[in-house]
Amino acid sequence: MADAVSAAADPPANLAAGNVAGTRFTLSWNNPGHTVSNRVDLFEVKITPQKGDVAQRIDFDNLSNGKNSQECTSRITSAYPELSGYRLYMPTNSSGIIQISNSENTGWLALAVHDSLTTAALAVSSRKHPKTAKKTMLEISLATGSATNAIARISPGMDFATNVFEIGEIAADSSILLSAVPVPANTGDRRIQIDEITLFGNYSPMFAATNALPPVFVANAERLRVNGLHFNSHYLARVASFMDDGSLSEPSASIEVDTKRNDPETIFLIK
Repeated sequence: MADAVSAAADPPANLAAGNVAGTRFTLSWNNPGHTVSNRVDLFEVKITPQKGDVAQRIDFDNLSNGKNSQECTSRITSAYPELSGYRLYMPTNSSGIIQISNSENTGWLALAVHDSLTTAALAVSSRKHPKTAKKTMLEISLATGSATNAIARISPGMDFATNVFEIGEIAADSSILLSAVPVPANTGDRRIQIDEITLFGNYSPMFAATNALPPVFVANAERLRVNGLHFNSHYLARVASFMDDGSLSEPSASIEVDTKRNDPETIFLIK
């Protein structure tokens, strides 16, 4: 008869962080039975924010409509000559918002790019029409000469949110196309609303690097004060238990801790 394989012990429970300051915080947890010591794993997460050079930004603040929704393609493209389009609307009683398509007919919006860009990206703040939850997709494409290549599709939510589409190299005198695509095709509502478009060159996305710190070993305790951290930084922590039979439990779920910008008890004396 084969020997049974023993399951790993339960991980420590209720991991929490308290007394969070600029360079330290205190971890606490509850150990499973037969724990003799713990290993605390710490990770520092360094986030590099997205960045890029703004090539074009359109916020549609020059447009408002105090009437019912109406087709306004010529008015929109006159206010913003870098834009062209088909079946562009301004929603009812709106300001700073345009709409691609109506409920039954598909439209499109194009942004002209006159100068070449490297590592370009397009940020679009969009939503579906507030009165419909249909599966309408926003498609981003790049048109260069006679070729049009789809970049990405997203499904906007019911509230405005910004999505960034990485495009790569854009040749001079190209166009970026934004269109509403119903899913399944030829069914459902086609309305997508937009309140801002920003085109970036030299774009780099946000990047998060996770660096493991040396583990800390704790005997006969369910608490650890972690010192020597960096101000205003993001950390992950988890805990595992060494059992009295020498085995190591599964680690607990990780928690996130953000240290403060400075310690409140720090006092500067100026003479």
